[in-house]
Amino acid sequence: MFGFILIRMKYLFTILLLLSPFSFAEIEISVSHLKKVYDPNSLKVITTADQECATSDKELDNIVKGAVIRSRIKPIQELTDPSLFVTLNCMDNNGTVVITSRFGFYDVDRGSLVYFALQYNRLGTGDKQYIETSVKDSVDQAMTDYIRANFFVD
Repeated sequence: MFGFILIRMKYLFTILLLLSPFSFAEIEISVSHLKKVYDPNSLKVITTADQECATSDKELDNIVKGAVIRSRIKPIQELTDPSLFVTLNCMDNNGTVVITSRFGFYDVDRGSLVYFALQYNRLGTGDKQYIETSVKDSVDQAMTDYIRANFFVD
């Protein structure tokens, strides 16, 4: 009799857990580290592309800065905390690339760059147009979090 009650209690708790709103809650990633103290309307953008890539340094810079400007943020020359770093690494002649988009800052005390854990990377193979579209998508995702941190999060 006691075992029968325990089995029913087990099912009751399982059903209650499934019906609980907490069991369906999404985990929201904190973007508070992207919040700027001074002038969130401007952002330092640093881009680099391998020489082997079909997309040149200048083309990559234009794509990234275009995505930042479409987010209504002004790319500037001075370092900001955070800054946006976008790197295009070409792995072989078949169009295999790694797109690394991340935020970080320059730590004066350590004399080095510090990157935040949240990254917006892409890995894939494709023609020049596909790669450039992937860069834009990666930067758009990064800028969404930047805008959320600076203009919507308390």
